[in-house]
Order: sequence, then C-alpha cells, then structure tokens
Amino acid sequence: MDLTAFLSRLAFHRAAGRLDETSYARILEHESNATIAAYDSNPEALKPVMIESWKSDHVDDVPRLFGKAYNLKFGLGVAATLGATLILVGTALLCALIDIDELVTPLFGAIALAAFFAPFSHLEGRAKDFVSEARSILFAVGLLISMMWLLFEILDWGDTYGFPDNLLTMLPIVGVALFASHFARQMDAYVSHALSWVLWFFALISAFSDSDFGTAFSLSIIMAALVAEMVLEWLSDTRPSSSGVQAAMQGMMLGIIAWISLFAYEDWLDNDYVYPVLLLVGWVVVAELSKHERWARFYPNGGNKGWLPILLVLVFFTGLPLYTGLQIADNFGPDDIDIAGFDLHLFWVYAFIIHVFMGMQAFDWNPSDALTKSSLSEPRSNYGGIFFVMAFVWFVIGGVDFLEDLAAYLFLPLGFLVLAFGTWRLIRTSSKSTTEDGGPSD
Repeated sequence: MDLTAFLSRLAFHRAAGRLDETSYARILEHESNATIAAYDSNPEALKPVMIESWKSDHVDDVPRLFGKAYNLKFGLGVAATLGATLILVGTALLCALIDIDELVTPLFGAIALAAFFAPFSHLEGRAKDFVSEARSILFAVGLLISMMWLLFEILDWGDTYGFPDNLLTMLPIVGVALFASHFARQMDAYVSHALSWVLWFFALISAFSDSDFGTAFSLSIIMAALVAEMVLEWLSDTRPSSSGVQAAMQGMMLGIIAWISLFAYEDWLDNDYVYPVLLLVGWVVVAELSKHERWARFYPNGGNKGWLPILLVLVFFTGLPLYTGLQIADNFGPDDIDIAGFDLHLFWVYAFIIHVFMGMQAFDWNPSDALTKSSLSEPRSNYGGIFFVMAFVWFVIGGVDFLEDLAAYLFLPLGFLVLAFGTWRLIRTSSKSTTEDGGPSD
C-alpha cells in the first residue's frame, strides 16, 4: 500500500485503541522525516511507498487479548486446572479417609507453599505456561482451604457474627484473595485471571454481622480492596493485557457487592437515597476526569484500559439509576401523577433522565455523536451507548406501565418515525456504511 493508505490504516488502529498515542506519534514523525529526506534527494514526484501486505496469520500470532496465542495458552491453562483440581480433590478425600481434621490445614498449606516456591523458573514456552497455571490454581485454592480451616475449625472464630469480631475471619480471607490474585499475575495464568474473582465470595460471607454499621463497614473494606486492585491495574505500565481480564472480573465482583452494600447502607443510615446518589455522583466525576487525554492508559500491546470497568457498568450502573429513581420517588414524592386517567410512575422518568444524562456525558454533551460516533471498540462511547440503551428500556417499560395496551398507539408511530427520519438523513448526507468508513470487516 502507499504511504497515505498506510497512515490512514494506522490512524484507524489508533482510534480503535490498538495503538497508543506515543507509538502513533513516533511512527508518524518517522514517516514524515523519511518523506522529507526522500524529497530532498529526488524532488520529482515520489512513487508510492510499498509496504508488505498485512496478513491475518501474523496478527493471530501476536500475544493480544483473545488472539491465537491467547487462546492456545488458555487451552493449556484449562488442562492444567483440571490436573490441579484432581490433586486438590484427592487431598481432601485423603483427609476424610484418615479422619484427622488437624491435617487439613498443614496438608493444604504444604500444597500452597510447594506451588509458591516450586523451582520451575528454567521452563520456557508452553511447558512454562502449563506449569504456571497449575501453580497458580494450587496456590490459591490450597491457601484458601488452609486458611479457612484454621479460622473456622481450629480457632473456631466463625461462630461469632458480632462486629468487629467478624473482621478476624474476613480480613485474612481478603488477604488470601489479594495474594492469590497477585500470584496469578506473577504467573500470568490466564484461567486463574478469569476465576480469581470467586475468592472474594468467601470474604463476602464473613462481612455480615449483627450490626448494621459493622456490615456496611465490612463491605466497604472489600469494595475498597477491589477498587484498589482495579486502580493499580490501570496505573501499571508493565502488566500485560491478559491481567486486564482479572481486573474486569474483579469489577464484576465489585458490582455484585455494591448491590448488597446499597441495602446495608440503607439499614445503617436509615436512609435509602443518599448512598446511591453519592455513587452516581462519583461515577460522573470519574467519567468527567477520565475523558481527558492525560488520563488515557494503554497496555504495552496497545489495549485500552478504559475497558476495565465494563462488567462493573453492566452489573451495577445499568440498574443503579432505576434503584435511585425508586428511592427519590418514595422519599420526595409524589410516587406517580395522574394524566388523563392514567398513572405515570415517576421512578421510570427519573431512571430515564439519569441514564440519558450519563449517556450524554459519555458523548461530551453532543447528542448527534450518540448516533454517528457510537463504537464497540472505544470504551467511552460504548458506555454511553449502554446508558442510552438502558434509557430506552426504561422508556419502553415505563410507557407500557403508563398506557398499558394503549402504548401501541405511541410506539408504532414512533418506530416508523425513527426509521423514516434515519433513512432520510442518511440519504440526504450520502453517508457511507460502516464497512466503507472503517475498511473491510475482520
């Protein structure tokens, strides 16, 4: 391809987040200097600079997320996980067979220590990937079982639900989850990245106490640990993109615990709207700050770290505006208003407004960008698209709740109007299809 086509393709990858700004600027500077030097030596019209055609086989070999190399290593990790699981199950059955409870902690502790200090640093390639995954699984599960058996069976600390006594069991398990997550990153164990979020459920069990404040405080500690994990992932300049899977799954766990914390804080504060409003304000502040270029972060292979909270958004922030709308309507009233004999429940309206606000913020308050610049490859506009979809969901459900069967007379003409207007605009502007704009689809 010629130089113009090459730079155009390069800009396309940069916009998709596969090429970071620094690398793009260096390549652009190099090509510009090369072009100037070539012109100085031969002022005649330059011939197109031919570059070897791009082949999909080359890209599949790149260690990028979900590429060929990733899938192969993940498959090896699954096989290693099965072998490690058999060892762990066999050890548990052995303990049951000899019927000596005191051996559970030392046996599983020995498995964790052996996995952590195993001298396999000389291994390379697939053998290293296979053994690293097994070590990660054996360490995480061995340490968890050893610790929980010590806390709940030997020390017998699990029978108390008082606060702060519940922290005696919760904090060590949080430490296990953090340590196991760190070791999985150290081993670059792909299956462990996808599964390490499960460890946080065991910490969650010990977070509940007979005190409303104690439960809210304990849940806050777990959420703070998960947020710290995600922030450290975002700040790191050396971690590979594979560890982003772990951070995204931790974001999902954060969303699950955040839902539970809503009710815990409601019981503690005896107030059901302050906490969700603060969470929404926190999202708006973070989203506003992160839109600046200096906040953009990328993995060494060019992957955009803006995708890290995607599961948090899907699990928690798709439903939080509805929950907040319910609390606002319940606390400040009225719950509904009568329009021509029909009751309009206002919490649908509040949820719709909040999600539209969040979507507009994602598109820098430019409503036209929501239709023309929505992207599945750019995190910020993707989140904006999710929020607008949720606003549409609340509009449809609220409309049916408001008008019941008569909503057909609202949705049918609106649907035809949207299709007609969209077709007219596209014909008028002679817009190209997304395939034509972005090159051939992969």
